[in-house]
Amino acid sequence: MRLMIVRHGQSQANVAHLLQGQSQGTLTAIGRAQAERLSQSLSQTPFDLILSSDLARAQETARIIARATGVPLELTTALREWHVGELDGQPQAILKQVLAGASLPELDFKPAGGESLRELWQRAAAFLSQLVERYPEKTVLLCSHGDFIRMLLGHLLGQEIEEAVKRKLDNTALTILEDDGQGHWVLETVNNTDHLRREPPLG
Repeated sequence: MRLMIVRHGQSQANVAHLLQGQSQGTLTAIGRAQAERLSQSLSQTPFDLILSSDLARAQETARIIARATGVPLELTTALREWHVGELDGQPQAILKQVLAGASLPELDFKPAGGESLRELWQRAAAFLSQLVERYPEKTVLLCSHGDFIRMLLGHLLGQEIEEAVKRKLDNTALTILEDDGQGHWVLETVNNTDHLRREPPLG
């Protein structure tokens, strides 16, 4: 199995530095242009299926890729972002303040109405297990969100959660891994944004 993992394009909340969990925020004009650039770079790359989070910012990114490549698209709630509950839409700085005052470790803190990072870690593991079972011989492009992808990559690369949460992931960054048939995943590229460096560059 081969996995191509894409974070969605720049969203309105990214620009405003707001927490955006499972709310339906949309892409900016730059975010759409980023997705178009990525879709162009993938137009000659063979893959079988696009699985995308159903949240608007990921779905819009995935639809741009699907339109350019002709690859079928399926939406799923399983690829949704970390559910930050009542913190959704709040300034990102609020999370640091809340965590500083919490009685639980950061990974176990659960926002009201949401999930903890450790629960997200477990959700990513369950998704990966089902994905491998369902598409063992396929090349699948996943379109998701920063925190979910961090957790997923942690499992794929055999990392601990404490290491996985630190990974940098840019908007429309492409990460590719392939199963070596022995239960290990070989990393081909990670957080690749070469498509954004073409003229004019897109940040």
